[in-house]
Amino acid sequence: MKLIFSKILMTAAVLVWTSFISACGGGGSSGLLFPESSMTPTSPASSAAPPAADPPATVVTPRDPPPSDPPVKKTKIATLAPAGTNHDLNAQRYIDHYKIPDGEILYYEDFLKAAEDMKKGDVDLVFITPAHTQYKALLQANAGKIFKIDCFRGRTHEMALLSRATITNPRSVAYFATTAVYFDVNTFETRVTVGSNIEAGRRLVAGEFDSAFTFTSFVTENPGQFRIDKLIGESNVMWEMYSSKPATTSEVTCWQA
Repeated sequence: MKLIFSKILMTAAVLVWTSFISACGGGGSSGLLFPESSMTPTSPASSAAPPAADPPATVVTPRDPPPSDPPVKKTKIATLAPAGTNHDLNAQRYIDHYKIPDGEILYYEDFLKAAEDMKKGDVDLVFITPAHTQYKALLQANAGKIFKIDCFRGRTHEMALLSRATITNPRSVAYFATTAVYFDVNTFETRVTVGSNIEAGRRLVAGEFDSAFTFTSFVTENPGQFRIDKLIGESNVMWEMYSSKPATTSEVTCWQA
């Protein structure tokens, strides 16, 4: 009887203990009386404040590009065509003397046309020597409409009467009209006036004439082809600049280039 009573007590104790363990969360595989979740230590990171949010992105509004500088207006100077004439040489000297950074030389065969373009505003200045055959006509046709604003003396290219080396007695010659004072044109059967000294030289090179009054550079540029029959050298010539507006000073003083 005592044995039965003891078994009953032991069974009751086991039941009570099992009920207690169940009430505490089970015990799990670790055999602890408290659930593992309640024993997990709190990490410092979990207790820190949440990271600050990124600042809002700055919206950059594109700016309009800065305004570009207006194109520089060129100073257009009209003179005798083609490039390479004595007029061209001294027009460039004028640009260099006054340090005109935007100077542009335009070439005309007719100075009256150049003056008309200047009055229309297509060119700014007209550059001519008083020795040119159109000089008087230019001033007469434009009296009170164009005005001399500057003048200077400047040397020409070295000049000479050239002849073809293979011809002993030249019979034809090309020359610019005002240069006829430098040689005897009457010694030639055929005499042709041309628009510029450089044109005379180029036509001599082309074989159109036996002789030409032109630049000595044609001899050095064409070795053995031409000889110098009469050397004149450089001439110190007067050059004048004209504008559609009067000079700002009462008197124009000429200078030496």
